[in-house]
Amino acid sequence: MSYKMRITCLFLLFFGFCYSQNQSWGSYFSYNHIVDLTHSENRIIAATENALFSQNLVNYEVQTINSIDGLKSELITTVHHSKGYGKTLIGNINRLLIIYNHNNNQVIN
Repeated sequence: MSYKMRITCLFLLFFGFCYSQNQSWGSYFSYNHIVDLTHSENRIIAATENALFSQNLVNYEVQTINSIDGLKSELITTVHHSKGYGKTLIGNINRLLIIYNHNNNQVIN
């Protein structure tokens, strides 16, 4: 292998590595089948089988909460928002209760 060919191969390897590091994971969850709905003072919150999404009623911004954000659930069966505590309770088929805090976007299993 010649010197120029080695340099070219190293450059291509380096370029490929740098390019792969800039790739970001996207979320590909189905938000078509809504299991349950709840609301807060300024949001409507919908639960699907494996994720949540909410829409702000003031500026119509949509926010998704899924396993990338820390929501690890088998199959969501119900959702309830507590206005007093400002938290959303997520019930699963395996009786696991997940708490989502809207103030700091924290998921508590």
